Amino acid sequence: MAKLGEYIARHVVLTAQSSSLAPSRARDLEIRLRRASQFFGAERDLTSIRVDDVRGFKDWLQHLPNGRGGTLEKSLIGHHLSALSDLYRRAGRERHVPAGYNPVLNPRVKGSTTPGAAARLAGPGESQEDRIVRRAVALRGGV
Repeated sequence: MAKLGEYIARHVVLTAQSSSLAPSRARDLEIRLRRASQFFGAERDLTSIRVDDVRGFKDWLQHLPNGRGGTLEKSLIGHHLSALSDLYRRAGRERHVPAGYNPVLNPRVKGSTTPGAAARLAGPGESQEDRIVRRAVALRGGV
């Protein structure tokens, strides 16, 4: 099975090579996924990360400093979750995880949530804008 840290490195390189991703966007992607590695552990198998683990990651991100005296904005937390979801989509295409496995949000993964519940992943205090972002992530590529 693929380890998170190694697969992050692969995903960032392949994403940068296969798209017209600006260098600053590639850095942003790497930073977001490095935070996931920091939280989950670089040596963790991709398939060992579950929906509840992703919720813990989201909660952890809510307390990270933003460098301006506050914490990460909800939109940036959504970008982190989207980056992780995209990593799992690639891992599925490359058969590093079972088909359809995406703990960020995939109704086919046991213990996951439905797309409607996905819009509420951030909790009851989530704004309408956050729900729209969450639904967009849920509808994107079946995740």
